[in-house]
Amino acid sequence: MVEPVSIAIITDFGTRDGYVGAMKGVLQSLSPQATLLDITHEIAPRDVGAAAYTLGRCYRYFPPDTIFLVVVDPGVGTQRKPLAIQAGAHRFVAPDNGVLTKAIQDQPKWEAVCLTQRQYWREEVSHTFHGRDIFAPVAAHWANGTPLHRFGERVADLVMLTEDGPRWERELPGFSGRVTQVDQFGNLITNIGPFVRVGSSLQWQDDAGQTQVCAANAFIIEMAGLTLRGVQSTYADAAKGEALALLDSAGQLEIAVHRGNAAEACGLSRGAKIQMRISA
Repeated sequence: MVEPVSIAIITDFGTRDGYVGAMKGVLQSLSPQATLLDITHEIAPRDVGAAAYTLGRCYRYFPPDTIFLVVVDPGVGTQRKPLAIQAGAHRFVAPDNGVLTKAIQDQPKWEAVCLTQRQYWREEVSHTFHGRDIFAPVAAHWANGTPLHRFGERVADLVMLTEDGPRWERELPGFSGRVTQVDQFGNLITNIGPFVRVGSSLQWQDDAGQTQVCAANAFIIEMAGLTLRGVQSTYADAAKGEALALLDSAGQLEIAVHRGNAAEACGLSRGAKIQMRISA
């Protein structure tokens, strides 16, 4: 007997039009014992990078053998590959467009197949809704115990998103990076980190894998039109309406406004440059 598994879903469909409901209908029809979990359906339309970021931030908190069904697919109906991937203890079903970049980069070993075996699809396949007709049926069959290799041919190379990572600047000294996401609250999440706060200091691993330590109040954070001193512990360390720098739940540098919207207040969005230097 196959143990019930969870299928966790990320899409850019929203909840107004019934697209998510159609996918869930297919999943429940084929795998009624599976638990369906919504991570989010509010990814901006066609924003593969945002979906990759969201998946990368949350997948590790799910139980082993969870199937992540990720359908942000601006290339639907084209020659881009539909994939199923086993990576460590987790499983992913998604288009081969980079949406799995953040999750796969964490895994030393993975196995991927291109979904070519049509017996695991719906009989009628729309050119515009592979989430319903290909990805959801495969996720359901996988949840039912169908082995990965039966879904199609092995794939050795995946499309991976590329981005400029944070850099250690010796001349400053400090880090240079950029805003990677703006969350629901308007907080600016950067790619600088991860850090670990230990008392009044921040720790991080340098390129050689060595632990570095610096007082949190020694950092100066600079971006267009704004300079902040120190990395705070909580939002309440700033007065209401004031901007501050702190660490988000993953240890990344975050710019926020206490009880406000940093993106609006600072006039910044994804891609904005950030400097984090250590004062003399």
